[in-house]
Amino acid sequence: MNATKCFIILLLTTIIGCKDKTIVEEAYLNFSTEYLSFDSKGGEKQVDVYSNSDWEIASEIPEWISVNKIDSDADKSILTFELTENTSDKSRACQLYFEYPSGGNIINITQSGNEFLQFSDKENIYLNENDTVIALNIHKNVPYIVDINSDVDWIDIDGYSQSSESQMAKEFTDKQIVLNISGNRTGNVRNAHIVIFNKKFNLSDTINIYQISGEKLYYTDGEYFVIQKAKINNPVNLFIMGDGFTVDDMNIGGIYEETMKQSMEYFFSIEPYASYRDYFTVYSVVAESETDVVGGGKTKFQTRFGTGTAISCNDDMVFKYVKNVKDIDEDKPVTVIVPLNINKYAGTAYMYGNGNSIALCPMSTELPPYDFEDIIHHEAGGHAFGLLCDEYVYYDKVMPESRIKEIKEWQEMGFYHNLDFTDNLEIIRWKDFVGHAKYSDVGAFEGGYEYQYGVWRSEENSCMNNNIPYFNVQSRWSIVKRIMTISGTDFSISDFMENDIINKPYDSRGGNISGHFIPLGEPVMIKNMK
Repeated sequence: MNATKCFIILLLTTIIGCKDKTIVEEAYLNFSTEYLSFDSKGGEKQVDVYSNSDWEIASEIPEWISVNKIDSDADKSILTFELTENTSDKSRACQLYFEYPSGGNIINITQSGNEFLQFSDKENIYLNENDTVIALNIHKNVPYIVDINSDVDWIDIDGYSQSSESQMAKEFTDKQIVLNISGNRTGNVRNAHIVIFNKKFNLSDTINIYQISGEKLYYTDGEYFVIQKAKINNPVNLFIMGDGFTVDDMNIGGIYEETMKQSMEYFFSIEPYASYRDYFTVYSVVAESETDVVGGGKTKFQTRFGTGTAISCNDDMVFKYVKNVKDIDEDKPVTVIVPLNINKYAGTAYMYGNGNSIALCPMSTELPPYDFEDIIHHEAGGHAFGLLCDEYVYYDKVMPESRIKEIKEWQEMGFYHNLDFTDNLEIIRWKDFVGHAKYSDVGAFEGGYEYQYGVWRSEENSCMNNNIPYFNVQSRWSIVKRIMTISGTDFSISDFMENDIINKPYDSRGGNISGHFIPLGEPVMIKNMK
């Protein structure tokens, strides 16, 4: 055989020999996850196992874990891990070591302890009537949310605000909550339910706080008392609540109560309210401010002084406090007098299209007609209840058409009937009084609502002109007509004239004002209902 033929045979033998050789792959063992986490209830979870070789669990399996294997195909198996409930409050864990020919791998298993959340204290806690601070200990291993029944305003929790939605959702982790409990001056035992809960684990616990009270010595914020009860079955409701009065003013028979009563007396000290007083039920709602510094917006109704004699307030808060008075007819308009605990001449009325109103009246001690009583006459009796328009004059000019249009729109809604835009005594709003022997002073007197010309009032002078304690006849008729409408009483203009009392002042309160009269703030007119 020659050399070339021998080389070819050797090459073929080598190729055929390589083709028959078996290639050995490296062994592997992989898991779909290497970490399993269970809550205290236990349960079952699966892990996919991928391997090209034999393998086994080389470590000891705890009794709280059961492992089952299901073969899926040549390279895949399914392991099922089942854990029993962990009744301990401690978490537990283990590592299972899996061994195969060329190495090993680990699956980590953890289980949380049994979740718990409860007060360490007894179920009911009884307190005396004094201001108190108590700490409630909490036995727990989960975060929690705190809740107090919504009508409780005498308990504050450190770090927690029940009025804040973000705080309501906040999870606490402290093992103690501190309660600041105000003194009980209600005269009654009161109670609250403090609840801690965790929705995820359906855990909650409740503790009840009971606070006794001694003799009722103080009024509490939000409660109300009746100053006067009407002598008719369908009364007109009047509400009085102060701003800038603190806890020190709230003793029974104290400053707050006396101021509310005095405000009522001032309201009824002028005709026609004096004659129709029996138609009114008067409520006082207790409004406790944190400060007696009025005018900076820090008091209960956030009153602020504006330009001149104007005042603003949080009207929503005022009407919210009115709602503390229960069992009243909600269809009746609401008139609120708000005495401001400050010696200042100012005043403003808020008047709404549905007849609701607020009269802001500082407790001025200046001489009439700049005193507290005359402010109440003008703002509460004139604007807020009587729905009357100012009659004083600022400008020596004709009233603009835009202002006339505005007044007429309000007149169609039942307001401002003490002014008219004609001097024709045969068609003027108060024509029924013109020429009547009882009303010799009635006519058409030009000037009103800030302008000298183009608008007329029924008499030379009136409370709506310069605060004197006298309403002109058209104003008195507007007031009485409203009293009768609200009370559902049949009443005619002839009935009014028969019973009308004319009580013009001729003393120093009668308007002998030296110098320029200072008007009160222009009413805030709001057509949207409140």
